[in-house]
Amino acid sequence: MQPSPLAGLRILIVEDEMLVSLLLKDMLGDLGCLVVGPACSVDEALSMIEAHGLDGAVLDVNLSGQMSYPVADTLAARAVPFIFST
Repeated sequence: MQPSPLAGLRILIVEDEMLVSLLLKDMLGDLGCLVVGPACSVDEALSMIEAHGLDGAVLDVNLSGQMSYPVADTLAARAVPFIFST
């Protein structure tokens, strides 16, 4: 079996729904990713970006009424690829 092309990548999960974050964490872990998070708020996500070198991120757009766009802006400024999930 060939290793996943995602194996070893550090991926941040930004998601406020616990069940969704656990499913994402399991799926990414099964692909060999090193999961960072989940972060449940913009402030928590920004702190994790500062604390960890990241290779990518999965962002929920709406975090309990707060948009995750500041997180996306920070990731884009650091050239870290991300996707929105909602």
